[in-house]
Amino acid sequence: MRVGFFSPTINRIGGGEWITLNMIYALKTKKHEIIVYSAEKINDVHIREFFGCNLKIDKEVVIPPNLFDPYAIENAYLNLLKSYIFKFKCDFLIDTFSNAVFPWVDA
Repeated sequence: MRVGFFSPTINRIGGGEWITLNMIYALKTKKHEIIVYSAEKINDVHIREFFGCNLKIDKEVVIPPNLFDPYAIENAYLNLLKSYIFKFKCDFLIDTFSNAVFPWVDA
């Protein structure tokens, strides 16, 4: 199964990112294909230092933030739209960024 993670802030190490990395690791051990949608290229060295091992992500899609920080209120609708579009690229979409569960998100 192709599992997508909508995580624009995956390089900012915090609790949500830690949980995201653990979910990716668990799904990879079950041989799922992982796609991560992020606002910037994933910093593998930084992730390895934080998480303690290499994560083998099958595909990375970089969605550069617009003029504002991904958390800025100005990006709320753009993030919503990006999340919706990415649903069509995977079988199962996990949105680890938004504070709401949208109808097109699986988890």
